[in-house]
Amino acid sequence: PDSSFSCASCQRSASLELMGGCSSQTSKVHEPSAKLVPVRGPVRILCLHGDGTNDKFTEFQLKPLKEALEKSRVPHELVYVNGPQAVEYLAAGLKRNKAFEKQFGSQMHRWFEWVHQPEHETSGGGSWPDSSEAVESAKALMTNGPAFHGVVGFSQGGGVAAVIAALAQRGEICKQEPLRFVVLMSAPQYFPLSHGPLQVLFPEGQQLTTPSLHC
Repeated sequence: PDSSFSCASCQRSASLELMGGCSSQTSKVHEPSAKLVPVRGPVRILCLHGDGTNDKFTEFQLKPLKEALEKSRVPHELVYVNGPQAVEYLAAGLKRNKAFEKQFGSQMHRWFEWVHQPEHETSGGGSWPDSSEAVESAKALMTNGPAFHGVVGFSQGGGVAAVIAALAQRGEICKQEPLRFVVLMSAPQYFPLSHGPLQVLFPEGQQLTTPSLHC
């Protein structure tokens, strides 16, 4: 099947087998992924939900992505998982009722706790006392089972996707199959980079080299 796409940066056609970059050697933007070997078999994409939702809700949100992949005849496997912490609340803007629970279930999840303390009233933001757990969750997701070629994360899930990209760059995960790309949707910088393990993952002045899309 035809599995090509048009690269917006260099206006050349590239094989989706590279998953994350153009084959053009003249485009520095795509240089890291241009060196990757082609994906053998279906492209496996890990899909991570936001705070106060779950795997079923993310599957619903990413229906257009699945339709686009099917239309392009790209062999793929989208894998939806739940965060490690169960919560009783719903994400902002969602309303719990029988129809909602019938479609998405009653149990929602999050990847880490966000704490809004009094000192943040003037400065904004919050704190993340369990960012270490998010790092460990990211490692577990990428080392248990078959390898993933890419990660798509919404909101909190996008923060975890960034952690996965950093872990892959350090060689702590994705050893059997390189990470091709990450997609961060509605995902601001959740974690304070001065905190514990994140200082090591995101050293000052060092950029992540995994191709990424932010939307």
